Amino acid sequence: MTVITESLLLRVNEVANLLGISRSAVYRLIGSNQLQAVQVNERSVRIARSEVSRYVESLRVKEASA
Repeated sequence: MTVITESLLLRVNEVANLLGISRSAVYRLIGSNQLQAVQVNERSVRIARSEVSRYVESLRVKEASA
């Protein structure tokens, strides 16, 4: 049996803490489609942990090619 120790979906404030940015900056990233979010109910959005990793990796690629 596999036990998941970390949440697969993160709250906006958790993503903000991980990236060291504000909550409003996370919402701007979502609004500009740089960070994909999922709507879990009419008031809540979550971001997959893998999506945060993908976003960070996309930043590295841009820096390496500049």
